[in-house]
Amino acid sequence: DYRHPSTYLDPGDFTLSDKERQEHDVGVEVVLERQVTDRIGASLRWRFRNNESNRDVYEYDRHRIGAFVTIAWSN
Repeated sequence: DYRHPSTYLDPGDFTLSDKERQEHDVGVEVVLERQVTDRIGASLRWRFRNNESNRDVYEYDRHRIGAFVTIAWSN
């Protein structure tokens, strides 16, 4: 729950709503990893986030994609 009402207008609204802001947030992450050698690993990552809100300005989808190389060593 949010303490203060939204200060953003939804399209077509002409006054601020006194409805409390409500959100539903869902996230998914997929990781593919492979050990290339004893010391080197590679991975691909995809992360998705869907945020649904009763205030349009706070509703969004986000996709994040990354490719990583990990090098390990010890003394």
